[in-house]
Amino acid sequence: MDRKTPVRASKIGPKLTVKCGSCGKPLGNPLTHACITRTDFKKRKREAEKPKPKPAPSGNAHEYTACDDDDCHRFPCKVYKEGFGDGRERGFGDGYASGYASGFTEGMASCPGPHSG
Repeated sequence: MDRKTPVRASKIGPKLTVKCGSCGKPLGNPLTHACITRTDFKKRKREAEKPKPKPAPSGNAHEYTACDDDDCHRFPCKVYKEGFGDGRERGFGDGYASGYASGFTEGMASCPGPHSG
């Protein structure tokens, strides 16, 4: 109690800090250092799971079967008209108007398969 605490001399010297080359964190013990690379994987995964909004319909949206414009630039209209034209060229005619509505009198009996009549 009567004794005075000894006065210690302060040490002034250069401080050396070593940083990891890949992650940039201070490197205390190189044997126990583990680099942790932060990624945005979870954020990108959450964004990918969100439903994407449907684009707004364009001003000239219409049903491809009802399109009367022969120069229509929409893909469904072009394909429908091309297929419809091919069917007429091959002799399928108008289908319903050319006798399909009247029916087939022999029906299943004319089928050569095992389920014939």
